Amino acid sequence: MKKQYRKKKSSSGSLLSLIFDMVGVCFVLLFRFVLWLIRVIPMVIHFIWSIWGYGKTEYAKVTHRPLLQLIFDKGAYGEYLIYRHLDKKLEGDKKWLFNAYLPRSEKRTTEIDVMLFHSSGIYVFESKNYKGWIFGTETRRIWTQCIKPSEHTRTRKYHFLNPIMQNKLHLSAFSALLSD
Repeated sequence: MKKQYRKKKSSSGSLLSLIFDMVGVCFVLLFRFVLWLIRVIPMVIHFIWSIWGYGKTEYAKVTHRPLLQLIFDKGAYGEYLIYRHLDKKLEGDKKWLFNAYLPRSEKRTTEIDVMLFHSSGIYVFESKNYKGWIFGTETRRIWTQCIKPSEHTRTRKYHFLNPIMQNKLHLSAFSALLSD
């Protein structure tokens, strides 16, 4: 029987491979850090701009909502998105009204999310800031929101009032108020 002997690796060869491994790990970590920076820097810039620019908007002046409340309140953020989009697009004089309560009938009120008074007319918006699949028709009183968070969980369903019907109610209350 022959005896097989392993060759011992020289210490300089293992040191060199260790250095290459360390350089490779450092390169991977540096690459991941750069990718992280590429994702984070625009968010930081946007956040700083939002803090600086948000306080000067008419939305902030009318609602007196702090930016942090706007960020964490989904409904308020939906209203702000309507304001931000239309304020950029529409020229001319405009006045905004947010969360206006109007009398509907005896001891009942209705809340209009966003109203825009513009030289071209008065606009009334019902804001829904929802994601996922939305199921509903113009005539159904209740609509359904379906969210499937991941592959291994069940679809969550939430029900909410038909925004078209809600807006019709707002318009009738507003026109009754104007006729008075």
